[in-house]
Amino acid sequence: MIQEGPEEKASSEGERKKNKESIEKNPSENDYSEDREIQEINLLEQDEIIKIPHRFNIMMILYNNTSIGFTLLRKILKLTPGNLDHHLKKLKELEWVKNSTFFSYRPLSVISITEKGRDKFKKYVQELQELLHQVNI
Repeated sequence: MIQEGPEEKASSEGERKKNKESIEKNPSENDYSEDREIQEINLLEQDEIIKIPHRFNIMMILYNNTSIGFTLLRKILKLTPGNLDHHLKKLKELEWVKNSTFFSYRPLSVISITEKGRDKFKKYVQELQELLHQVNI
């Protein structure tokens, strides 16, 4: 057995003290127990329709512009016509948007936000803002 000299002994005592301090600072099992009291956070109730980024973006564009042509909306969002049409159908089913077609030299499809869509989107964004105010950064 090798005996520790005074220098090695002091070094190992210092290491033990550091280890003890780090154990005290590290989270314990109690930090993750279900019985632990935590700050209450109001989680965002994600609407099944608007949680999809393309639909959120569609609603944001319409909220700020009231109406927009299908082709321009498709170009802004960089979606295929079929993909955009799919998302618009979901929003139309809920009566959040409506589609109007105008005929001139060629048909022009215009997408508009409805009053219901405006109210729902506004409420969702307000809830999101309130949730973000709870984040401590």
